[in-house]
Amino acid sequence: MRRNEFYTGDDNTIREILDAAVVGYLGVLTPDGYPRVVPLNFVRIDEIVYIHGANEGEKYESLKASGKVTFHVNIPLSVIPSYWISVKSAGGATQFYKSVQIKGRAFFIEDLGEKAAVLQKLMDKYQPEGGFKEIKPDDKMYTNLLNNTAVIGINAEKVTAKVKIGQQYPEERRRALIEKLEERGRAIDHATAEEIRKTL
Repeated sequence: MRRNEFYTGDDNTIREILDAAVVGYLGVLTPDGYPRVVPLNFVRIDEIVYIHGANEGEKYESLKASGKVTFHVNIPLSVIPSYWISVKSAGGATQFYKSVQIKGRAFFIEDLGEKAAVLQKLMDKYQPEGGFKEIKPDDKMYTNLLNNTAVIGINAEKVTAKVKIGQQYPEERRRALIEKLEERGRAIDHATAEEIRKTL
């Protein structure tokens, strides 16, 4: 049964998850009819998710053949052992996480100025410390890069966000989970505890 308390349509939450996620998973149908999931880097600009890749190959051909895609991101949080929930039952074992799934249509960016802007945003996300020359369409250093790189946007038709951080539990149990997470003390546990605190 679908647990509705885990789902949200809040635009700010969706943007936060997309911006925090490092790897996205692109689902496409290959020309032979099989689904394929491709892990890749991505960036959100306004309401569009952008990816990039080679101007050839199975992913490129699949996107050209059918623009329909599913794009998924997931931010894993702490694993919760069963004995934190129940002394005997294994049924309480779970993992907390935040995720977004987008169903939509891919489109190719052809304008070199737009390509350069998206690739610059990708660099800003994954290499925020800089250390490279700004990507501009009139810079000859980037001519081959811009001509040989496919830049693809995804227009969302349906967006689903799922946030599972123990919000189904009563406040007393959530506070107990925070205490146990802080006691275990891993970096991911501190991050998870902070997420649970937001629900109190």
